[in-house]
Amino acid sequence: MSNQEKADKQKLKQLEKLAEQRTAELAEANASLVREIDARKKAETKLRENEEKFRAFVDNHPFTTYIKDSSLRILYNNTRSRSAPRDFFIGKTVHDFLPEEAAEQSTRADREVLARNRPVEITQSRVLPNGSRLIGGMTLNITEQKHAEEALKKSEPLYRKAIEGVSGVPYRLDFQSDKYDFMGEGIERLTGYAPGEFTHPLFQSIWEEFIPTGGLEGLTWAQARQMLQDNPGLTWQANFLIKTKKGEKRWVADAASLIVDDSGKAVGSIGLLQDITRSKRQEEQIRNALGEKEVLLQEIHHRVRNNMQIIASLSNMQAKRSRNEQVISALQENHNRVAAMATVHELLYQSQSLAHIDLQRYVTKLAERLLIVYGCAGQIDLKVVASETIEIDIHRAAPFGLILNELITNALEHAFPDSRSGSMEIRAHTTDGEVEITIADDGCGLPKGTAPVQY
Repeated sequence: MSNQEKADKQKLKQLEKLAEQRTAELAEANASLVREIDARKKAETKLRENEEKFRAFVDNHPFTTYIKDSSLRILYNNTRSRSAPRDFFIGKTVHDFLPEEAAEQSTRADREVLARNRPVEITQSRVLPNGSRLIGGMTLNITEQKHAEEALKKSEPLYRKAIEGVSGVPYRLDFQSDKYDFMGEGIERLTGYAPGEFTHPLFQSIWEEFIPTGGLEGLTWAQARQMLQDNPGLTWQANFLIKTKKGEKRWVADAASLIVDDSGKAVGSIGLLQDITRSKRQEEQIRNALGEKEVLLQEIHHRVRNNMQIIASLSNMQAKRSRNEQVISALQENHNRVAAMATVHELLYQSQSLAHIDLQRYVTKLAERLLIVYGCAGQIDLKVVASETIEIDIHRAAPFGLILNELITNALEHAFPDSRSGSMEIRAHTTDGEVEITIADDGCGLPKGTAPVQY
């Protein structure tokens, strides 16, 4: 083989090797391209899925979402208007469907967005995406909210007039700032200070007397306020004696409920101030009149008792002068009966109540007096027992005393003859609202052959 043939053969091998390398490179490039196309398809699919999710979210969002171009024409919106389909707004500006004033306001805001490249808020928010000339934004239909706000504004004066019509002054106090967030106009009629100048520190400076009520009795102002803040369930109730701007004295009732935050901490109160000066004066007049009547009744009981003591003493004096046993006995019985009724008035005079007396005390005093009259005080052991505190009214006390006088007198005369010693027990208890008295003694008893009579 010639040298030329050898050289050609060598070149052919080199070309074959180069072709194999290039084929491998092409195969690798093709595989890489296939992988890249597959990845791109997957990314596009994912992007499309995300776009569909985002569009579904935006389309169903309660806010109206839109995109406008630089000429302020609508490219996209998710409006589901009751009066027009969604496509109705595409390609239009707000001047095509909004009232002129609202359209101008919206257009000015859009132009400010384009010029300043930042969000602008009117009744909506608009955002300019970086690097584009598109405007994106959201709006919310607040018609019902506006109607509710207008209705609330209209109702507030009505409620305020209704509260102030019953001499009430509503207020709202913030604890942190110690200032009134709101104070009713009636405060000027109540204190002489206008709502703007009536502050909480001023209120504290004009009251001269503080009387807490409703579970806060006996506390100072600071203690009552601290208890209220520590126990949000309590209601603030207190009466204040204040000095008005003109120097007049007035009584004011303050009733308030706490305002608490999400953690349950008291942050303020909402309450009502009322002028109770007239009722306080009437209450004082009634108290004074009642005191005068109590003094008068005590004096009457005192004089009645003295008069009855005089009658009893006269009977006793007359009995000492008489030699007739029947007359002496009759006068002694009359003396005991008058003394029994006098005891009622004596106890009423000494009692806190002018209408009732304590039964056990009355029975004890009446029985002890009879023991002295019959000369048995040192010979008979007296015991008076009541199952509970029993009070008897003035209308029943006198006849009850007369009956008791007869029973005790009978026991002393017949159960303990000839200065006989012994014991007597008087018991009292209530049954179904009625008072039952039992008198027992260990005297000589009834004569043989005598049967007790039961009434």
